Amino acid sequence: MKLPQRYVPALLAVLTGVVLFAAIGYKLVRERNVAIEVARTQTQNLVGVLEEHARQTLHRVGNHLSQASETLEEQRVANITDKALLRNKLIAILPADRLIRAFLVLDQKGNVQLSTLELGEPAPKNLADRDYFFPHIEGSDRELVFGALEKNPADGNWTLPVSRSLTSANGKLNGVLVALVEPRYFQSFYDSIDSGEKGLLSLFLTSGWAAVTTPHNAALLNRNWLKSPLFRVYMPKWPTGTVHEVETIDGVERIYSYRVMNDYPVVLSYGLSMDAVLSGWRRVAWMDGILLLVGLMALTGASLVLTRHDKRRRATEKILDESQERYRVLIESSPVGIAAHKDGRFVYVNPACIKMLGATCEADLLKKPILDFVHPSFHRAVVKQIKKRFIDNGGAIDKLEVKLVCFDGRAIDVEVEGTLIPFEGSKASQISIIDITDRKRAEESLRVAAIAFEAQEGIIVTDADKIILRVNSAFTRITGYSANEAIGNTSRLFRSSRHTPEFFDNLLKVITDSGIWQGELWNQRKNGEEYPTRLSITVVKDIHGQLTHYVATMVDITQDRAAADVIKKLAFYDSLTELPNRRLLMDRLQEAVTSSARHDRYGALLFLDLDHFKILNDTQGHDAGDALLQQVARRLTSVVREDDTVARLGGDEFVVLLENLSVNALDAAEQTQVISNKISLALSQPYTLDEHQHHSTASVGAVQFKGQQQSAANLLKQADIAMYAAKTAGRNTYRLFDPKMQACISERAALDADLRLALSEQQLRLYFQKQVSHDGHTVGAEVLLRWQHPQRGLVLPDQFIPLAEDSGQIVAIGAWLLLEACQQLKLWQSDPQHSTLTLAVNVSAGQFRQSDFVEQVKHALQTTGAHADHLKLELTESTALDNVDDTISKMNALKTLGVRFAIDDFGTGQSSLSYLTQLPLDQIKIDQSFVRHIGRRPQDTLIVQTIIGMAHNLGMEVIAEGVETQAQCDFLVKHDCLLFQGYLFGRPVPLEDFNLNAADK
Repeated sequence: MKLPQRYVPALLAVLTGVVLFAAIGYKLVRERNVAIEVARTQTQNLVGVLEEHARQTLHRVGNHLSQASETLEEQRVANITDKALLRNKLIAILPADRLIRAFLVLDQKGNVQLSTLELGEPAPKNLADRDYFFPHIEGSDRELVFGALEKNPADGNWTLPVSRSLTSANGKLNGVLVALVEPRYFQSFYDSIDSGEKGLLSLFLTSGWAAVTTPHNAALLNRNWLKSPLFRVYMPKWPTGTVHEVETIDGVERIYSYRVMNDYPVVLSYGLSMDAVLSGWRRVAWMDGILLLVGLMALTGASLVLTRHDKRRRATEKILDESQERYRVLIESSPVGIAAHKDGRFVYVNPACIKMLGATCEADLLKKPILDFVHPSFHRAVVKQIKKRFIDNGGAIDKLEVKLVCFDGRAIDVEVEGTLIPFEGSKASQISIIDITDRKRAEESLRVAAIAFEAQEGIIVTDADKIILRVNSAFTRITGYSANEAIGNTSRLFRSSRHTPEFFDNLLKVITDSGIWQGELWNQRKNGEEYPTRLSITVVKDIHGQLTHYVATMVDITQDRAAADVIKKLAFYDSLTELPNRRLLMDRLQEAVTSSARHDRYGALLFLDLDHFKILNDTQGHDAGDALLQQVARRLTSVVREDDTVARLGGDEFVVLLENLSVNALDAAEQTQVISNKISLALSQPYTLDEHQHHSTASVGAVQFKGQQQSAANLLKQADIAMYAAKTAGRNTYRLFDPKMQACISERAALDADLRLALSEQQLRLYFQKQVSHDGHTVGAEVLLRWQHPQRGLVLPDQFIPLAEDSGQIVAIGAWLLLEACQQLKLWQSDPQHSTLTLAVNVSAGQFRQSDFVEQVKHALQTTGAHADHLKLELTESTALDNVDDTISKMNALKTLGVRFAIDDFGTGQSSLSYLTQLPLDQIKIDQSFVRHIGRRPQDTLIVQTIIGMAHNLGMEVIAEGVETQAQCDFLVKHDCLLFQGYLFGRPVPLEDFNLNAADK
């Protein structure tokens, strides 16, 4: 359908209007978006400038607070309490530009101890309820704490409190330092920034309090805006952003950018009102509307719109240029190192960064790889951050501490933080670098001090009133009390009841007089266990000499004590009987000698030796011997007095030390003998050894002492001599030391020393005494020993044989005698006049008990070639019956060779006829003690008759020794004893004087 011509103009007008409307609408929407985008960019740039300005300013505040804190700590350590002097020092630290109005020094209870406010200006008394005080008391780890704005009552101006804790080197909180920051310092800078109509620059604390606004708005200040969308909605999700908000904190619709600072609890906001942002756009809209209504002016209006648009664009570009210039100036003048890098290389550095890295100019750093300046140990961490930012699109860099290497080779510790920025059509990373070398050194010093405090020794720090202020972990480990349980208490918490109050009074007096106490004492753990400690207490005084603290270190020496006890026991006590050993005995004996001189009272020393102990060891083993020694020790301990000492010297020797006897020598001797008799009676009771009873006795020697005429060693020696005298007297008896014993012992010792040379120097001689028959014929001889001493002359057997038996030399002497006797038999065998003679040889108990005795006899016979049936070995009753089975075994072994045996001194021992009948004996020798009394004592005469009859009944020969008269010989012949030996027939003589014919005559 063709449009009527009349509608064409209208249609064209409509079409033209639609086109014009669409064009103008499109243009208005585009221009509005451009205006908003320009405003967003402007607010973003300006809020970055505000952030950098706030960081530098607050960094200055932190530095001034640190300097003031260090000054206060130095004065506290130096114990300077002059408040006027301290106030002047703090005033000197205040910045000249009035950034900080004043310092306030608070104690631990919030009381204002010091203020740098103008004299006469009212200062608060207590700030314990302030939000910038109690976080420090509660142990906050924040270095700086910001409080809400406070109005100064003097001039009505607002101040921003910023606080930090005052701590000593050991970490103790001494108080809080508050800097009253002047918001006017920020205000002047913010007022210099053109924010347009109803524009708003704000500095908030993250706690929601408004600190600074431009233009200044008292209604906004000192209010908490935590419920506003900025804090409630945006900040939790985006720490940095740009927001278009209709309902702002003051009811004005704005586009604003905000930024939450990473290193301070501060939020910065810069907003432009929508009226200002769109004012130009609205004017254009009005004009475009008029152009729409005035169609004839459409082209003119379009041209005007385009002109106005170009003008606004240039104005916008100018604003952007000015904003960028301001940003550049701020960056260039910043004391913080700021740099940008792209693809891992520097593309921008500010002067502070150039200086920090030791470069001379910007060209030294541009296009250089940033890793060239990173210490190798931190390469991985830095590369990780770059990857996070560029590859993973992580955005802002985490705060990172790294070590950089400067041009001159110095290594510095820095703190790095940054974010991505547009750069030449792509993205680069802008970073801020803060030198923290000094801070790290301070932290290291604190860490070393903390480690030293946590040593292995328990450490306790108290105040002057002995109230515990601090303990370390070693204290908790030793005592069982935690730090919370100990702090606030005194040492009574873990004090042992072993020490009297007087002990602690004396301890405190020593500390007061000398400033230190060291020693050992007992404490009590939390579980009630008492334990020994080695404690050192030191006094801490201020510069005026006033006591301020006590510092104590303690070491648990329980294990040391236990080890010392073991060592002492090993050193001073016998391990078998747990009695004092020789060393401890000698110490106590010396003390007893000294005590006897001081108190003029006698003491005594008893030396005990168990009789025949060696036989028990040899027959039943050392376990039985040890068991006997333990029982003897218990019996000795039970019978002596509590103050007496029982010791074991070794082997079967015991010593009893008696003290505090009578002042009279005879009474003391009687007391000593009474105690000795009690001991002998106790030790003679039967013992049970491995379910068998054993009888034992002891020989006891005693010596008395009073004063220090004799040394302890001599007393022990004299008691030993007395004991040997008791042994010699027949054992199981008691002897008190007599000086004559000493002479005898000395003579015996000299004789023993000479006897050891007798055999090797061929001083021993063989003597022969004939044995004859009733018809006067010599049938044999007994070989006897004599010692031809070079000085003493001829020594008889009864003088040296017992000595040889005691010393063990009898074994070697007996072997020599046996060999010599066999050699003599061999010589007689080749002489027809002597070939029928027998030769009797005495065998000692020690020699006969040798395990190789049979082999000794065989060796002597084989070596010499003597006839065994001419050799007669004489044994005493005690030797033969000591171990009957062993005796029978050895006798039978030798009997098979032809050796004959005789019992010597028959009737003098404790003979057992049942055992005698088991022994393969050939002859019984009647002891001369019976023969001597024939005809004079009927008892001896009867014994001789009995022995002769018994021998004949057992089929044995009988020979009588010691026959000296013809009457004795006739009696013996009358009762069928047909063999004799004695002076009647010949004395013992050397071989060269041995004459058969004389006897036969």
